[in-house]
Amino acid sequence: MMVCMDELRAKLNKQILSSATQQSVKLVIDEALDNLNRHKIPANTFSGFIRKMICDLDLYDPLSKTRTQWSNIKIARMHFLQIQWELKIETGMK
Repeated sequence: MMVCMDELRAKLNKQILSSATQQSVKLVIDEALDNLNRHKIPANTFSGFIRKMICDLDLYDPLSKTRTQWSNIKIARMHFLQIQWELKIETGMK
């Protein structure tokens, strides 16, 4: 399962970078997370996926990306942080 999650993260990163709009960035993220939910993965795997996506996005160098790609990275990071925050509220995690 871990290889599949790594592959999914890599695919999602590519989709984020190639998105044309900020709205499409959020859409591809939401679709990927909905897909994970449909497969009923454990909550700790789901939250780990989000944490790893945030870490992946943090590793990008702004000087090596176009303006649009860098904007997409920032939007994606904010969207993942918002989702992570909402999950902590829903589950009562700290």
